[in-house]
Amino acid sequence: MKTIFSIFVLSFICNFLFAHSGAIYTSKDEKKGLWSAGGTWDAGSTPNLSNNHIIRIRGTVTYVGDFTVANQLTFEVLAGDTLVIDGDFSLNNGATMTVSGVLVVIGNYDANNNLTITTTGVTVVTGNLTEGNGTAINTSADNKFYIFGTNTLAPADYTGTSSDIGNYSNFTAEQAALNTWLTANYPSFPTSDPLPIQLVSFNAKSKDGFVDLSWITESDTNNDFFTI
Repeated sequence: MKTIFSIFVLSFICNFLFAHSGAIYTSKDEKKGLWSAGGTWDAGSTPNLSNNHIIRIRGTVTYVGDFTVANQLTFEVLAGDTLVIDGDFSLNNGATMTVSGVLVVIGNYDANNNLTITTTGVTVVTGNLTEGNGTAINTSADNKFYIFGTNTLAPADYTGTSSDIGNYSNFTAEQAALNTWLTANYPSFPTSDPLPIQLVSFNAKSKDGFVDLSWITESDTNNDFFTI
């Protein structure tokens, strides 16, 4: 009986460790490459986006297209290194994102479901940031989180101060070298401040010798009035 019990306990421990451990995928240091290219990664193959795996970014890695992650992954962008997502980024379901270097999302960033984001480097989102359902965002005064579009962050959702969250103007003033590099290498990266509104429709029609304008917005950010 004791032997059977010991085998059962050993089997349980092995299964537990297997279920709570995963592979580590590391990109090559001091290299520039596409996420989809096996040569970008030390292992020679692209990362498996399964639960409990660790994805560690060294060098400069670019993901082209919309990127959706729905597993308990750990992302690490190391100091001095860069991950650029040229598309929308959706990170959900207990994942962890630690940015010690630079993370750039050329699109919208959707962060939901018990996600932890820690920024001790620079994070740039050219579109909107949407977060909720237990997501925690940790920032620091010296290392910024820039959001060019709308932002659903509430004070209870992040540590730091409101000054840690910058906009397009803050980014171009504070990160001039990064802005120059991004605009030179990524045509989709904005070169002007986006409108503070999301426009649904805009119509014009002639009426009694005048032009009647009407429009509908989905959202307004720091916008007081319209001037025609």
